Amino acid sequence: MPHDDDDDEFPAAPRPTRPPSAGPVPPPSAGPAAVGPTATTFGKVGRTVVGELTQVDGPPRGLIRTALSAGVRYAAPPPAVQGNGCWFRWLPAFGAERQFELPLPDDVPTAAVSLRAWRLTAPAEARATAVDAVAQTLLTLTAELHAAGWRLGLLTPDTVFRTPAGELLLPDFGYTWHGAHGAPPWDDDLTKPTWLNRESEFGGLFPAPPACLQLTHPDDWRLHPPFAAKDGAGGRLADLTLLARLFEYLLTGAVGPVTRPGVLAEVEAGDVPTADDFRQRLRKSPLIPRTLPVADARARRSGGSRALWMTVGAAAVIAVAAGAYLAFGDRSNPDVAGNPDPVIPSPVGTVEPPPVIPTPVPTPPVVEPPRTLAAVRTLIDAAVAKPEDAAARAAARTEWYKEFVFAVKEGADKQDPTAFSVKMAEMGDLLAKLPKATDPTHEEEEKRWTDYCAQFR
Repeated sequence: MPHDDDDDEFPAAPRPTRPPSAGPVPPPSAGPAAVGPTATTFGKVGRTVVGELTQVDGPPRGLIRTALSAGVRYAAPPPAVQGNGCWFRWLPAFGAERQFELPLPDDVPTAAVSLRAWRLTAPAEARATAVDAVAQTLLTLTAELHAAGWRLGLLTPDTVFRTPAGELLLPDFGYTWHGAHGAPPWDDDLTKPTWLNRESEFGGLFPAPPACLQLTHPDDWRLHPPFAAKDGAGGRLADLTLLARLFEYLLTGAVGPVTRPGVLAEVEAGDVPTADDFRQRLRKSPLIPRTLPVADARARRSGGSRALWMTVGAAAVIAVAAGAYLAFGDRSNPDVAGNPDPVIPSPVGTVEPPPVIPTPVPTPPVVEPPRTLAAVRTLIDAAVAKPEDAAARAAARTEWYKEFVFAVKEGADKQDPTAFSVKMAEMGDLLAKLPKATDPTHEEEEKRWTDYCAQFR
């Protein structure tokens, strides 16, 4: 619905549905509304706390946002924007003016951490396994928004939150600030909120002034035509560039334009026109091979096997060098160099034939047969046949992970996206057959592996 400059806020969209990946909806609550705050760390807009909601037909708890400054509006995207795997739809609170509520399962507010905190605290290997899933979720939401005429808006590592289940919470999406007069970016307006300051810690992520990037509603482009162009300051390409820089931050910690060669640099250069193109390119060239040192990880898991193979390799080099010396002699000696079969005087003055030195036969290189998943299938079949046998499951899990790490390394070396996608899909099918883990740590790991393989279907 169109809005005017004098409107305080956009009308709210219909009530959102829970993302399919989030499980069953908690039972409704008929309890009292709004209690005291329990947290104030979700997003930058207004004051956000965790508490009891006024809504009675959904999750009883969630985020409550109040204290919106003058000029701040909220608009929920149309129902066509599903955003599976994302929490981002706020509802107007009943009986409270300029107060909004975001229904959430009870475990989400306590478990979600910002991408900044996740990057700093999560194990490097866990982040490497999950960073592609984060990228795919954000790009799917962006594609749906663009199809509906919307923009993604202003995201930073402090305003995107991730749950242990891999869902994303975007508490500031849909909130915009409009100056009292003039046009974006309203640099002369002294009431501009601090979260629109380009000189902030993450200002290098923004390809345009934050006050322009934050405009997401289609009517914003009607009111401010200079930003409606596809390649304008707030256009779709700006969304993709911001996402590329955000992903680069997750990989390297850098805040600014992407300079390393790859898909993200292509987006930075404007060579990737849509969110769907961006998503498909990351599926063919995932971010994980650049972030997971698979060879080192494999050596660490093998209990020092890397050092063992280095020792064996050094011995082989010495052996080859010795054989070469015996075969060709010391060419710096002119007697030997000019006469490959020298006559060596005997102690009694007679001439004897030279000793026969056998010419070493070069050892043909060992050609490793093509790797198959036969061993993995055998062990998984054994685990399926005896689901109560913990040892059989552990053996199958270990062999699967060895092949998974090898496949990721091979995919990075060979740069064959089609073959890599086929292999990952096959690995995902095998993992799905494995009896479910009972250990919480293994269960979480295997869910991350499953999510990664699922990208290639």
